[in-house]
Amino acid sequence: MSIEGISEGDVLWMETPVASNSEEVSYIEEETLTLDHSHKKEVELHQILQQNIREVQGPFFVSIHQVFPGQLRYANAVVEIGIEKATEKGEVKWNEETGQWDLKHGVSLYGLSEALPVIKSPYGYVLIDGHHHFLLNLQFGGSLIPIQLEADYSDLSLEKYLHVATEKGYIHPYDHYGNKVEIPRDFNELQNDPNQMFAVLCRRRYQSLTPESFSSGNEYPIWIKVGKDIPFIEMRIAEALTRAGLIYDGEEADPDFYEAARQVIVEANIEGLRVIPTKTHYEELLVNEVLFYSKGC
Repeated sequence: MSIEGISEGDVLWMETPVASNSEEVSYIEEETLTLDHSHKKEVELHQILQQNIREVQGPFFVSIHQVFPGQLRYANAVVEIGIEKATEKGEVKWNEETGQWDLKHGVSLYGLSEALPVIKSPYGYVLIDGHHHFLLNLQFGGSLIPIQLEADYSDLSLEKYLHVATEKGYIHPYDHYGNKVEIPRDFNELQNDPNQMFAVLCRRRYQSLTPESFSSGNEYPIWIKVGKDIPFIEMRIAEALTRAGLIYDGEEADPDFYEAARQVIVEANIEGLRVIPTKTHYEELLVNEVLFYSKGC
């Protein structure tokens, strides 16, 4: 995968704030919170730190070089769709004079209101969610990205950080088959996973589990997503399909593939996943009955 927009010498921190096209860019200098470590258990310390982070720090911009992947895989098709939508909506425009893209927010495709959630690791900021958004920003040459710090584990050893972050569902260090691997620190090394795209295409997404909730997606869904739902759920579905030998080819799935995938996903018994075990039109699904299909709910 080749991503444009990364080059040596990009500014890591701006000394003075820079205004974007539509909203003020804010920068927050890193501060050290001093607490009496000797009188607090490590877990209690982190709880206090995380509460302070969420309450004090709002979204802010950092260099793309300060942000690292929290997963191994992505769906290239999602990035390609994002490119089409961004150009169609006028969020980017090619500038013939500069030979570069003019972005909606000047230095970034996204503004502070669209900040991506991250945690702070011993080696930098790690994305919790929004990898495709990050890749799209790179594709258009964005040099900065807005982030929202959710937790700080920078004082932990690398080994302990990886354990805690995985257990809490902040990172997903697994390959296409669900085997645990090391996550690369370079977005150019992320691997395309077509089954992740299929997991998106075969779902119906609801804002909430209420009868009047707006929904979008597949008319005959295999599974139901509610809001953000289970961390990395599309990736876990993709892993189940790969282990079963089903690989989405990027074209419209034929009925046999689709129903074979449904069976695999049902049998995968993924905890918390709302699976529709038989082909059913979404209008025939009562939202409260969807809970019945949820594993572990």
